[in-house]
Amino acid sequence: MDFPSSRAVTVDPLLEMVRCVFKRREGGLRNLLFLMFANYGCYLFLLAERGHNYNYMLRVFEVRKRKAGKNSEMVLFVYFC
Repeated sequence: MDFPSSRAVTVDPLLEMVRCVFKRREGGLRNLLFLMFANYGCYLFLLAERGHNYNYMLRVFEVRKRKAGKNSEMVLFVYFC
């Protein structure tokens, strides 16, 4: 039984992903794809920023944190889905 090399498992899929994203597409779909990636990146940044602000306010105003709040459940749902 031959096992795939580490390059075939790690590097090659990343290169194929980059080629797939950057290849020319009809009707300007590549620009739409870049716009979608940018929007998703901004969304994740703002989600993390909201979590940081929430934790900062808890620390500054010395509020006891609930064991499982809606915010933490939402962050876990978004990160793992």
